[in-house]
Amino acid sequence: MSTASHSIPFSVAQQKELIGADLSSTLLLQFMFGIYSAVFPAGLYIYVHKESRTALKNRMVIGCMSALYIITALQVSLNWYYTNIVFGNQGSTRVTMFIESASSALPSLAPVILLTLSGSAGFVFADALLVWRCYHACGGSLRSAGLPIALFVVETVLIISNMIYICLVNVKPGFSTRKTDEINTRIRAAMLVSVAVTSVVATYAICRQIYSHTKPGSRTRRRYRNLVDALIQSSGIYSVVVVIGAVLSFTENGELVDCFGPFLAVDYVAAISEVIAGLAPTLMVARLFTASSHECTEVSTALLPSDLVNSASPTPDARVSSQSEDIEMQRYGSTGLPEEENHGITTAPVSA
Repeated sequence: MSTASHSIPFSVAQQKELIGADLSSTLLLQFMFGIYSAVFPAGLYIYVHKESRTALKNRMVIGCMSALYIITALQVSLNWYYTNIVFGNQGSTRVTMFIESASSALPSLAPVILLTLSGSAGFVFADALLVWRCYHACGGSLRSAGLPIALFVVETVLIISNMIYICLVNVKPGFSTRKTDEINTRIRAAMLVSVAVTSVVATYAICRQIYSHTKPGSRTRRRYRNLVDALIQSSGIYSVVVVIGAVLSFTENGELVDCFGPFLAVDYVAAISEVIAGLAPTLMVARLFTASSHECTEVSTALLPSDLVNSASPTPDARVSSQSEDIEMQRYGSTGLPEEENHGITTAPVSA
């Protein structure tokens, strides 16, 4: 969006509103990042100190959690750098602060590229972790997890397209026009929609696997209730924030004077979504592994992978018992459960 520096068609009240929104959204971002900074090491500690983990699972979960935190920290640092420019270096008068806030211009190309990358890369890592869990929940079946994987590919393509387009706008002189700004807005809106859809579909696929392999009222279904609750709540908060951002992006069309309200709201929603993209998956991992330590270890995960819920036994005897059940399952083709618990799980073939 473009704003003329010589003749500004905005009242003093509107100028103050935009400057205030810029400052308030920055403070909101800093506050939420403070919460994230407290949750991240706690969640990482809870996960690392669980006993039953595979090397692949360690790399995937810890890698995604760490990458999300680093990306968010970079985003917060760049946002603070931009705020210092608006209110410090260029903020000699209210008009100059307003122009800087409206144009969102940075003095060099490197911060622009970093801000673009960090602003969208978090969605990739957050959804990659969720889709990876969905794939394992579907027994490693590409056919069962095909839709979430396809949506994730579309999401990644849109995110890369958005990054390239923003870089072109800032690198190529004269490239930014009203038409190119509208195209960029549409690409970002479509990207946010794909992010929300991927999250919702992957969550639904995991929950469907759980409910299709367990019987109503069985102890097995109750065992996975915490998992379902954590997934739905995490994905719900994440998706709602992203959808709101997408709606605002669709309405953010044309000059600033034509969509002043949505432009102000975008500042706040962007600040929240930048942190939620990393905070929601971290909270989900922490909640799952905290809940799993209090669950009954006799409940089997025969038809649901251990990647979803860590049902590690707290004692060596329990671990030996679990290994014996696995041997019996391989030997006799049964679920390895006691008779009364076996009624809680329905057998379903997993397609390759």
